[in-house]
Amino acid sequence: MKKDYQEKIKRMSPTTKGFILIIIILVLGILFRWNFIINEIVKGFKFFSN
Repeated sequence: MKKDYQEKIKRMSPTTKGFILIIIILVLGILFRWNFIINEIVKGFKFFSN
């Protein structure tokens, strides 16, 4: 099963590999900053409710 994934990754174009890497980095960044993001969204909606 691991070999299947390795073969699939080897067959990908460099562009696809780059997109996958960028997606992983973005998801990790969002997860690490989740509390800040949620707090800012709440502040934004409180602005419109006044």
